[in-house]
This record gives sequence, C-alpha cells and structure tokens, in this order.
Amino acid sequence: MDDAMGDGLRQLVQEPSTDEIDAALRSVERRARRRDHAVAAAAIAGVVVVAGGAWVGFAAVDGPDVSTAVGPSASTTTSDAVAGVGSIPTSLPARRSDARQVQDEVNEFWQGLPNPDLVRSTGIRTADDGEEIVVVALRADASQLAEEIHARWGPDVLIELGYHNYPEGTPGDASCPQIETGEAIPGLEARLELDDGGVVASGADIRGRVVLTNTTDREINFAPTSAPVGYVVEPGSDEVLGVTLQAFAAPLVTYSAPPHGSTEMGIFVGTTACQPASATPGLPPGEYEVLVAQNDRGADPSASEVHLVTARAPLTVE
Repeated sequence: MDDAMGDGLRQLVQEPSTDEIDAALRSVERRARRRDHAVAAAAIAGVVVVAGGAWVGFAAVDGPDVSTAVGPSASTTTSDAVAGVGSIPTSLPARRSDARQVQDEVNEFWQGLPNPDLVRSTGIRTADDGEEIVVVALRADASQLAEEIHARWGPDVLIELGYHNYPEGTPGDASCPQIETGEAIPGLEARLELDDGGVVASGADIRGRVVLTNTTDREINFAPTSAPVGYVVEPGSDEVLGVTLQAFAAPLVTYSAPPHGSTEMGIFVGTTACQPASATPGLPPGEYEVLVAQNDRGADPSASEVHLVTARAPLTVE
C-alpha cells in the first residue's frame, strides 16, 4: 500500500468530519481502482477490509474463522464502504440530488432481505464533475435482486453485478490476482476440503477448510499473509478465473499444528468471473479446481525462498 493510500485510510479511524470522510474515501477509491483486483475499503470501527484476497488495511481482528468477514453476511452495515469494482462515469443521467438519502433507502431495503449477503457493499461515488451517485455492489448470482433495485431506484443507483455493470451487462474493471509461488513448509501437509460436496451455483460462494497436518516431532506454526480465500482455476492450472468479492477484516492469525497433529484453517471461495473478457458475471458451468496458496508470514524475511501452504480440490460450478 502506498503512503498516499495509507494516509487516506488513516483519516477514517480518527473520528473525522463528514467532509474528511468523503475526501478520504475518494482518495482510497482512486488508488483502489489501480490495484490488480477489486478493493473494498470500509470505515467500520477502524477496520479496513478488502475483496478478492489482497490486504490494503492495517487493523487486526483476532480469530481464524471466516466469520470475521465484514459485510452484510456478518450483519455489519457498510453504508460508507467503497466497492471499487466498476468505473465511475464522468457524466451521469438525471437523478435525485440527495444521494445519501437514496443510500439510506437502499441500506434499509437490503437489510430486510432474507439473503442479505447478496449485497457486498453500498457506497457513494463522486464523478469527475463532482456529482454523487449511490453504488451497490452485488454478488455475481444476484441478478434478480439487481433487477428489483433497478426497478425501484432507476438512475439513482449504479449496480455492479460481480464485475459487470447492470443492466448494461458490460464488464467493469475486472482483473484476477496472481498466485503466490514458493516452497512448501517442510513437514506440513495441507488438504483442502469444500462444503456441499464441492458443488456451487455460478456466481455464488462456497466455504471450506484447509487441514494442516504436522508430520514432524516439533510444533509447526503457520501465519498466513493474505485473506482466507481460495481461487478458482482450471484443473492443474495456476491461472485464476474466479474469486470471491466478500470483504474480510485483516486477521493476524497463527495456526499451530502440534507434533503429529492437525489444525484447520477456514477458507472462503467465490465464483465471480474475474477475467476482463468474461461474458457473464459468474463462471460458466463446468469442472474446475480450487487452489489455496498462502504465504507464511512467520518465515524468515531474509530467507531466499518463500514458504507456502498450497492445496487443491475439485469444484463443480452449476
């Protein structure tokens, strides 16, 4: 994270004025759009979050479970979050001028939904001409919800369905992350298990766990440096095709595997299509793999090799 982006984020945790919050969010968003994949920055009790698995924040939340995710699925209001998924138009259609009132209406609406985790975040963006508009970022499989929001608020809300603009259907600023490379941690074996038999609907998310087994006579500690996510790839490939847009707090967690024992690391997997040329918000139905590649924060920074935990499991997208 560059110094300027860090300054923008730090403004959010010092009880700033409304004007300062708006300025900081605009600063974060401009830089977030330059990153390799989508970034969501939320000023929630000083916690900075991201989507797609790369940290830009600095706040720590204890606990290894993916229930530390920040967003509608964790019953946390992200009304001042910046989705950072699509581009900001410089000219916008006629609409209501009270963007914050529109945002309040949208937030009240999605909080009453039976499945509120379809909403990734809401926010207000400012175009180059100074106009404000509400942006709602939805999970890639939330097309029916996108249709309802568009019918209710029309030009007052920009809708992002995964990385696609709705209702235009045009791709937004999508890009896929690069997989970490390095050597395995000696004596630590990893096995990936997915919930629901490894079957998920296109655009939806699925949970799982990496079982870490210690085959040595000493305790092994593993401290991952990135979000607890897995990426969807072609079988045997390292090229990422699908990601989750779920936002996560930044847990500084260390997993300890006792001698000849095991521990588990919860992970989150999404099937939002992240290739810029993707024709649909979610991955096409088919057979894929989930690849987890986590760098070890506890490794000696002066060492020439990077230690990783890597694991794969088959995934069926329907």
